[in-house]
Amino acid sequence: MFWRFGFHNGSSIDGLLDKDDVSLEAILDEDDLLQECKAQNTRLIDYFQRLDVLQRLLGYVTGQIEGEDRGRFKYPYVATEVLCSEIWSIVETCLSNTDQLLVPFWETVLDRTPEDMKTRMTMAAQFAKINAVFLSKKPAEMLQFIRAQRDIIERILQHIEMPSFSDLLVRIIQLDEQPAGAGVLEWLSEERLMTRLVRRLSPTHSPDMHVVVAELIKGIISMSAPSPAVGLSEGLQTGLASNRFARELASRETMQILVDFILCDFNDTAPAPPSNDISGDDGLCRPTTPTLPTYESATSSVVNSICMVIELIRQNNSDYFEPYLFHTLRNRLIHVQQQLSTRDPEEGRLALEGAMKEMVDRIGVVHLGPLLDIFCDRLHELKPFLLKPRSSLSPIFISFLFHLTS
Repeated sequence: MFWRFGFHNGSSIDGLLDKDDVSLEAILDEDDLLQECKAQNTRLIDYFQRLDVLQRLLGYVTGQIEGEDRGRFKYPYVATEVLCSEIWSIVETCLSNTDQLLVPFWETVLDRTPEDMKTRMTMAAQFAKINAVFLSKKPAEMLQFIRAQRDIIERILQHIEMPSFSDLLVRIIQLDEQPAGAGVLEWLSEERLMTRLVRRLSPTHSPDMHVVVAELIKGIISMSAPSPAVGLSEGLQTGLASNRFARELASRETMQILVDFILCDFNDTAPAPPSNDISGDDGLCRPTTPTLPTYESATSSVVNSICMVIELIRQNNSDYFEPYLFHTLRNRLIHVQQQLSTRDPEEGRLALEGAMKEMVDRIGVVHLGPLLDIFCDRLHELKPFLLKPRSSLSPIFISFLFHLTS
């Protein structure tokens, strides 16, 4: 801690920075680089504000620049740690020069094919980590930047099978929890996020995709699901968690898509043939990817679509949702009334009506009527599966369900 009092010797990095032609690689090779970043070395801060330096740091992360020997793995890691360090001027410079820095950074990563990105798990993790840090430091500015990118939601979703991109999407959704993220849910709703996710439960997508998307949807639903243990002061000290996406999942359009997947005809597909390994240009054998849909993808689609319906019902059980909604509305209105600075009854009424509208927009009732209507309308299609359940292994014999279909 002696550097705080000016008793420390100059670091080796200071010696490097004395040189006019010092290279970024020489800085990245220094073992005490991250410690110097943490210590807020002013000369280092000035160095990392340079556009050319930041371009090379981001280039190492995206693979546009590759180091040699040890640097091939070390430089992307150290570059990521520097970009995520407590040097706030880095994110400020990036956001002040998005066209030169952030736009190429996002374009290079998102424009890769899903198959290519699956071979670059480390790059994806570093990309998500950097953006998560930037979102935490400058949420409003980062959200504005993300919204300005072309087809950004669809481009993120094409890589959603990778955990890093799922985490990044959740980070964006969680911006709603802070004032700087105002409007993020409305924007994602306009981009039809839930519909796009649900469509990825189709048999034309792989079982791995189904599992990732199902877990993501369940996580999104649970973010705003009421809890039986919720306190009566919920929503006063902290903002109300919006259940907008749960209501969109329960909409007639989305439920129709899920029921279509549940009633998928397995006879239209066949079990995937045994995988035949093929030899690539590098001489390594890799399994061929079966053409979708397959029997396995159709089965996975049915199972995960049913899980979505069950989770929606389970997380929005009226046994505790309605008391939660009543107490939350009541306490928030009391809180608003106590904060009123006017004695004018008309102004007070308008303030309470505005607060009520805001709360209804955020925590309205998740109406399961469309779900029931669709299942009732298509009960004749479900009946054969009750009498003769589908199985990819062997026939299933039942007798106890006969009275349900008679």
